[in-house]
Amino acid sequence: MYQFVCMINQFVNGTSRDAAQTVSSWHNRREYIDEESGDEMENPSKTAHDPEDPDFIPTRLRLVIILSGKRKSGKDHISTLLTNYLGYKRMQHLAILRIAGPIKKEFARNNKLDFTRLLDSTEYKENFRLAMVRWSEEYREKEGWNCFLKQAIKEQKAKDKLIWILNDARRPCDLEYFEKDPAFQNTRVVKLRIEANKEARVSRGWKFVNGIDDEDTECGLDDYEDWTYVIENNFNDEKQLLNEALKPIFKEIDDALADL
Repeated sequence: MYQFVCMINQFVNGTSRDAAQTVSSWHNRREYIDEESGDEMENPSKTAHDPEDPDFIPTRLRLVIILSGKRKSGKDHISTLLTNYLGYKRMQHLAILRIAGPIKKEFARNNKLDFTRLLDSTEYKENFRLAMVRWSEEYREKEGWNCFLKQAIKEQKAKDKLIWILNDARRPCDLEYFEKDPAFQNTRVVKLRIEANKEARVSRGWKFVNGIDDEDTECGLDDYEDWTYVIENNFNDEKQLLNEALKPIFKEIDDALADL
């Protein structure tokens, strides 16, 4: 918790180069680890699938922004830009959801791996990606296809937030959860597809891997067409161009919080 307070102080005093991005990075790790005790949070097989559990049912939710795209298309970067746009004062209304977080946590637990290193974009994670994908598919078939999404909602304590950003939708079931569940019938659901050409993705470190880039985790939404917005993210250094492309999403955020 001390670490988080220091980061907020940096933001308020103007000493952080990009405080919202810093908080977002910290938030990615805190999401699945109890900062006070250092312990990992609840096991999804014990908590995520109880239909009577209210902890993943929203109470005040106004807007869900769902990000979808291939590996190295820039989902995390765009999630950070949206967080930055909210700013410190409005960030209290935001929950960032990552389906991959509970997957990595449970996979690390089962295989005695370093969970924090699985959260980073490093070779360590890539060494286990294929095994993790296969394990998660088997786990979902047993526990329910949205089990990790529900666990992310619960662990993030998102039910009382006004805006959710889901930054890693990969399958039709990830979208259908928000489209068909009555709990979201009064919530604006924005589905954002992020496209990036091969050259841009390669420049960010992507290379084709059999068993990953040709599987549902990467191709499951290739034929989906009912996107609210589609943007091209081929800009590695042109932040202004990307911010221009994101203006409709910024407006969705402003509209959702207009009365605050």
